[in-house]
This record gives sequence, structure tokens and C-alpha cells, in this order.
Amino acid sequence: MGNLLNTCDSPPLMTDFNVEAYAGTWYNQWHKTGQTFAPDDATCTQAIYSDLQDDGSFTVGNSYQDKDFGEREYATGWGSCPDESGQCYVQFWYIPPFSPNYIVLATDYESFSIVYSCDWKSSSLWILTRDQVPDPMLFTKL
Repeated sequence: MGNLLNTCDSPPLMTDFNVEAYAGTWYNQWHKTGQTFAPDDATCTQAIYSDLQDDGSFTVGNSYQDKDFGEREYATGWGSCPDESGQCYVQFWYIPPFSPNYIVLATDYESFSIVYSCDWKSSSLWILTRDQVPDPMLFTKL
């Protein structure tokens, strides 16, 4: 019988993450398959980080459309980035995270963000952009 728990990576952390500059709207351009929120064939997936507080906490609004561009599906959660490491806590539903579950690995705040997440059952990776349809040359810089 194999390991029943997911093994998480330990990526290098940021040292100058700025949650205020990170707030706003991000669009999903690529993600690891099998996400819990949106089906793999979802389209127009976006995350809006708003209502930023002095303690680094904020509201998270995720949404997507199905592959046929039907009605948007929404989920609202809460988050906090307590320091400059890019390690954040994001909570949807009722179970709070016990460790950082949204880790910003790299961002320029204006065009792209690479985010890693890991918990006891799965790990995820996203490439997010500020523009819904970004300049293709952006991806040559990542």
C-alpha cells in the first residue's frame, strides 16, 4: 500500500511580496488538471482579490464559465498574506487552512503570476495573467 498523503514540494519563496500590488483581477491561462473549483474544460476563469485590509487579509472571488460559455459559477472566500514571502492562506467553505495553501512563486504584479498550492490530498500550479487574452510574447519571458 502506497503513501496515502500527498507530498508537497518546497519551492523557493519570495522575499518582497506586496499583497497590495497583487490585489485586483487575475485570469487563469494554464493550470494543473483536476482542480477542485473548476472543471478542466472551464473557460474564462478569473480570481478577484479585493477589500484589502491593513493586516493583509482580503476577499477572494473566483468564477468561471463552462466550455459552452454558459452561466458563470462563483465561489467567494477569504485570504491573508501575512508577510513578504508570498505564502498566503486562502479559505473557501468552512475549513480554514492550517498552513499556507496559496504560494505566489513569481509575479511582476502587472502581467503574470505563478502560483503553487499543496495540501494533504493534492498539489496545484497556475499561471495567471492580468489580461484575459495576454500578449503571446509574455510567455517567452516566463
